[in-house]
Amino acid sequence: MNVAQVFELSVTYGEPELRAAAKKLFWRHWKSRLWMSMLSVLGMVCISAMFIYLGFFSMLWWVALYFAVSLILWVYIRWLTERRTLKLLGKSVSMRMTQADFSVMTEGDTHTFTWKRFKSFQQDGENFYLFIFRTMAYILPIRQVGESAIEFAKAHVVVSSDRA
Repeated sequence: MNVAQVFELSVTYGEPELRAAAKKLFWRHWKSRLWMSMLSVLGMVCISAMFIYLGFFSMLWWVALYFAVSLILWVYIRWLTERRTLKLLGKSVSMRMTQADFSVMTEGDTHTFTWKRFKSFQQDGENFYLFIFRTMAYILPIRQVGESAIEFAKAHVVVSSDRA
């Protein structure tokens, strides 16, 4: 008789797991924009060279402003990602994995997703991530979930994004 596997998980998020998750989610955010960022930096360097060659030294402050705003934006998004992730600190989440779907239950909210809804998964030293969008993921701490549940999720999501 074939018995379907069901994993009932109760996860309480700790600080090391959430800091690792914030780092991973921030990296995925910038990785998705990496080529555009590199091309814009290269374009600004070329524009700077053109301004210097043509003697428009007063226009170089626009390039400096671009780099300053980019740096401030980078720091702000890193801070915001960590702040949003650390809001889960100490919260308890119940998760249920079956052959058909993945359910998440928090204080009053329940979300159920079929396995086809997950775009990819990724794993680091602290967490296992089930990505619904490129930068939105459900976080499963490895120490609390167990290896059998992670292997079950990997088998159902199929697409890995562990190239990072």
